[in-house]
Amino acid sequence: MRVCWWFLLVFGMSFGAVADILRQFEVELKQTSYFSEAKESTHLNDYSDAFFRYYYLEKTPQDQSEVDLKGYLSLNLEKEQYFSIPNMYYRINWDHFQLTFGRKHFIWSEWDESWHQGLWEPQFRMDPLRPESQGLLGIFLQREEERFKWTLFFSTLFIPDQGPNIRVQDGIVFSNNRWFVGPSTEGSLSSAGDLYYNIYYPSLSDVIYNRTLAFQVYLGRSLGSWLSVQAAQKPKNQLSLSIDLNQSPNLKKTNVEIYPFVLFHRLYTIESGYKGKQWKFFVSWNQEEILQDNQSVPGVALLPKQSQYYGLGYQTALDFLGIPLSEIHFVTFRQVKTNKEISLNSDEEKIKELILRESLLEDSTLSHLFENALKFGASKNVFFSGGKKIIISFDYVWDVQQDGRFFTASLNYQPSQRWSFYMGADVLSQNKQSMEDKGFFSEFKGNDRVFGGFSYVF
Repeated sequence: MRVCWWFLLVFGMSFGAVADILRQFEVELKQTSYFSEAKESTHLNDYSDAFFRYYYLEKTPQDQSEVDLKGYLSLNLEKEQYFSIPNMYYRINWDHFQLTFGRKHFIWSEWDESWHQGLWEPQFRMDPLRPESQGLLGIFLQREEERFKWTLFFSTLFIPDQGPNIRVQDGIVFSNNRWFVGPSTEGSLSSAGDLYYNIYYPSLSDVIYNRTLAFQVYLGRSLGSWLSVQAAQKPKNQLSLSIDLNQSPNLKKTNVEIYPFVLFHRLYTIESGYKGKQWKFFVSWNQEEILQDNQSVPGVALLPKQSQYYGLGYQTALDFLGIPLSEIHFVTFRQVKTNKEISLNSDEEKIKELILRESLLEDSTLSHLFENALKFGASKNVFFSGGKKIIISFDYVWDVQQDGRFFTASLNYQPSQRWSFYMGADVLSQNKQSMEDKGFFSEFKGNDRVFGGFSYVF
């Protein structure tokens, strides 16, 4: 049965109708240079990368197949290869219904799509400043009317976030990625001694065979006011961490055992907004409830019992100002968390040290970059004769809680539909007077960089 399912997914074919088919293979070379010296010996100041993408889309009135495969290869580092599949599905259309098998990117939340927090969909986080959404893997059933549509999703398969390649050698956790800083090897308590880490990964079956159930109800037309309500019970897209200690008798060495595990949560999202021909607006409320019953992982984990996220967004074209083919956007982010709770089993004498260790490791594996933030950006397309095009864009993020700022700008020149040349810069800063000594900006404010490259589509 599984062989048949994957055959339909990958090789789904259209019968009885003329298909509209698009096939593309893209190769990209990119050079990135950081201004500051690397924090760790495994980090570099200059990275050379190659990217590959195969895209296939086949559409008829009866069905649709889509495959989007991406590969990432470092040209100056060993063991730095990544592979992702944002979309890979086969869809059947009949009447007002759509039945989809596979992995499909779907907008469950406009707010989550704007900030890439990974509440609803897993993210590819090789570069946390530019995460890529990856669709949920399972079965989608949708029905769409003129003013009303609903979506049901069910799956027994789960793929979590993909982040930097992390390795352990001689008790040290490290990565070649500049966006990962390993936890300290020095104990903060006098009794801890030197810390030696080891990661005990769960079995593949314990990770991927987990159930998801989600639904969305959407009221509104393609233009005008709209309201959406969605809820889900699913695995949290970021693996959680449990930590235990084994101290040597001479008190000069402590083994820190790290246990990644799958944690379940419930999600609730309510959004409303308005879509015009040249502008759109939305407000969003999201709540996450952690389900921590029946966890049988050794050690201690610090788990937020409940989190709430609020935001609004606005995007408009600037044609009415006489600036054609341009747009500006503005979105906000506010996160409200309850206190973390100690869960799982450990004797009381270890709890303080375990909490400190977990806190350090949590800072090293940041998946949520921002806490209370504003983002403003704009882009402009300039066309020339012969189909040439230049795209200019920038984004500015100010995190009020961390008192940190992120600015990115890029210039993309496309002399034809096949060739693309680009360059850009990312700058991070944090107010020195800020009392916030943890978080994304505190850890990575020195990762200012410039980048450039080109791509060709076959």
